[in-house]
Amino acid sequence: LQDYTQLAGKTPLMKKAMYGAMYTRWFDFDNSDIEQLLSMYQTYSLPMDVLILDMNWHKKDAWTGVSWDRQLYPYPQDTIDLLHHKGLLVAANIHDAEGVGIFEDSYAQIASTMGMNPAMNQTVLFSPMNATYMHAVEDMALKQTGFDFFWIDWQQGGNFGGTPGGQLNPTFITDHVRGTNSIRRGDNVRDQILARWGGMGSHRYPVGFSGDVSELTWECFAFQPYFSVTGANVAYGFISNDLVGPANDHELHVRWMQFGSFSGVLRIHDRGMSAGGCWPNCPIVNMWQLPDEYFLPIRDIMLARVALIPYIYTQGRDSFDTGVPLVYPMYYDSPNENAAYAMGPDGTNAQYMFGPSILVAPICTAANNDALLATKSIFIPAGAWYDDVFGVMVTGPTTISRSYYLSEMPMFIKGGAIIPRIPNPTQLGVSSAAIVDMDISVYPGLFSNTYTVYDDDGTTLDYIDGSGGMVTTISYNYNSDTQFTVSIGAVLGKTPTQTSRVIRLFLVGRNPIATVTVNGQALAYSQFLDTPASFTYDGKTGTPIINMGATSNTQKQTVVVTFATSESPSSMTAAISGLKGRARRTWLAKRTTDDFRVTPYSTVPGVGQLKVAGARPGMLSHLASSPSTFAQFNTAAAAFSGQITAAIAELNGKNPPVPEVVTMLSLVQLWSHTRADMALCGSVECLQDNSDYQVMWAEGYQPANGAAGGVAFYDYFDSGNNDNWATTLAASPDAGYTPAEFSNGFVYAPPSGSYDASRLESAGQKCLQVWFSAANQDHMTLASTQAIKYATAKGYTVVHPCIALVNIEPEAASSEEALLRNAKAIMAAAQEKKAKVNGHHHNNKKASSLPGGSLRVSDHKAVHRATVDTKLHIPQTNTNGTPKFTGTTSPLQLAVQYITGLPN
Repeated sequence: LQDYTQLAGKTPLMKKAMYGAMYTRWFDFDNSDIEQLLSMYQTYSLPMDVLILDMNWHKKDAWTGVSWDRQLYPYPQDTIDLLHHKGLLVAANIHDAEGVGIFEDSYAQIASTMGMNPAMNQTVLFSPMNATYMHAVEDMALKQTGFDFFWIDWQQGGNFGGTPGGQLNPTFITDHVRGTNSIRRGDNVRDQILARWGGMGSHRYPVGFSGDVSELTWECFAFQPYFSVTGANVAYGFISNDLVGPANDHELHVRWMQFGSFSGVLRIHDRGMSAGGCWPNCPIVNMWQLPDEYFLPIRDIMLARVALIPYIYTQGRDSFDTGVPLVYPMYYDSPNENAAYAMGPDGTNAQYMFGPSILVAPICTAANNDALLATKSIFIPAGAWYDDVFGVMVTGPTTISRSYYLSEMPMFIKGGAIIPRIPNPTQLGVSSAAIVDMDISVYPGLFSNTYTVYDDDGTTLDYIDGSGGMVTTISYNYNSDTQFTVSIGAVLGKTPTQTSRVIRLFLVGRNPIATVTVNGQALAYSQFLDTPASFTYDGKTGTPIINMGATSNTQKQTVVVTFATSESPSSMTAAISGLKGRARRTWLAKRTTDDFRVTPYSTVPGVGQLKVAGARPGMLSHLASSPSTFAQFNTAAAAFSGQITAAIAELNGKNPPVPEVVTMLSLVQLWSHTRADMALCGSVECLQDNSDYQVMWAEGYQPANGAAGGVAFYDYFDSGNNDNWATTLAASPDAGYTPAEFSNGFVYAPPSGSYDASRLESAGQKCLQVWFSAANQDHMTLASTQAIKYATAKGYTVVHPCIALVNIEPEAASSEEALLRNAKAIMAAAQEKKAKVNGHHHNNKKASSLPGGSLRVSDHKAVHRATVDTKLHIPQTNTNGTPKFTGTTSPLQLAVQYITGLPN
């Protein structure tokens, strides 16, 4: 590649913003729309560095346009100034084929330059072989628009406009002209384009445009990694693909964005599918319209890419010097490994290098399970690698298999790597800013290493002769198994405009710090990462963090770290290995059970193993704060895996929950006409789960909190007959009924032996009975006179005459009317929420099996719930149109799946 670029031309260093995040959409934007778009990006902390207006920006007289549509933009320079003020580059789409029409603002000037009489009103034909024509369009039309560069949307290749065709085609000629305008004009500014491949040599004119995405399917997506990565073989490594998501498959949207964020160029684009007759079920380009469970992973991966700008831009410089792009195939570094050549155009074995130190393996297939866990086989090259998802070291060459949740993309960091990042990637236009403050991560795997960060002004051509460059060299060395030194060199090269900077060091996968000095000055521990001149510990990732505070970037900074316990530079201690994955997945498991309020011991006394496991990272952060608690830290870290094992056993053997307090006074009888089913609810959760039922009456009233003789009340369900059966554990129902995930309140234990009903009534209590209708295959649990009359009239017969006792009147002051009104309000709110859930609830009353007891899920949402009313909620389907989620997996089952088999 280096020889090729010496012969065929180098890959230029692009304008710095191009390495960040781009946005474009075929939509009739005006200035107010753009202001709103920027506001939404800022509201949701999304990165944007380049805004490209599709062809809607220009006059509509023809497909080709080189003049602003002043109905949309009466004062176009105001729009340009707004975007520049936000730190963004601004570009626009152009189709050249139809030449310069008589409606263009620059028509008369260009026609005269071409020797034509403007009064004849004849179109100036597209003539790419004519330098006079091409330069007139560039200087008299396009330059006057104020855009920073153009997206050349020529339909690839051909011999249109009098070109010979082949290598000398309109695509290549327009790319060349717009990729060298500044050199022709004598301007010290980097030229920039976005354009299709014009043939060999097109690497000289980045960014590449892959063409409009044909369809939003897994098959189409799966081709893109292969297509993009193999472009490196002809130095065409900075290729952008359209990034947009289908309305009915948010999982695909997330996975596509994960790849796109770690491809050569991150460019969000919709070719017109996101509006029109499809509304409101159109493909989604503005990701905040997604439910949070999909939006947040997309935002996180975009921010992760932009945070890497120091690393990415340094590789951009290296691409200019060596010809090796940012993204390249595995076989460059592992030419003798067959597995390095295994990636196919169908997405099989999709993986590649993202610069010299990061291995990326995007998920290109659907998970096909309710847990959204996708299994991926990954080739690990020779040497030590840090698994950035699970926090373990892997030694290659080998092939491993892992399961990844929706928010996880397989990524491995070369052992011993130094990776620089910017600390705040959420700001608009941040990628084009000077690299001053840095977060520097040092990964386990080597005794010593060195890395040099490159920066410059991001826009001029001074990088070519090296006069504009600024470099910072970072190195580290293990002095012993407990002492570690990091050196951050002064900025060399062009004098920086800012002479101080804040550096934070992240010593990934290491034990707590005992002491730290910076240039001989001791730092103190702080709980908070943003405290200057301090150090802390992140128990979620097993990472000591050193905030050096404001330091001079014209002087070398030396950091000496003493660890609390011995470290092996080439590996991690057993207690820290896998900590990141354990912390991530226990949080996910507990959040899943919390969403349904079924986390064991969340409402009653006792030791909840999942609760304890979920709190372990915070405990580790605290115990890392002082030498007096380091021993406790080691014990707690070492016990984390065992704690998860206990949590799995707890989840697998969990009995129906018993509430800590009574949440309702009444026992409310419900009826569903569609299911021919009666249900008796004694808890808010029961009402919410059966919110599509009709409220009938109150059967009786529950005991007060802590009343003597109180026993838990449960709801069981038979999915085959759609039958609710409310009862107690002592009078458990027949085979085929499974307990609900929610508690159902309290009742009194039944009288022992014979009893006198009239005497019970005089004491203010009634027997809770179970009746059965053979015609409806329905059990009805009742106590009131009204219910007995109803059951008799409907053909029900008594099955259990007294399973429990209930109060005839509520013990707290409240009327039956008020209690029923409250129940109806609870159910109405639940029904409204269900209507907004993103297609994952089916109200199908299906049962799902768990070892130690089955648990019903009638409203499967788990971690797939929607939380913002304004977001789109469209049923999610697989490619073949079947529902993506079965709705039958219990939250407890999901939690078990998330924390089972984690790598150590």
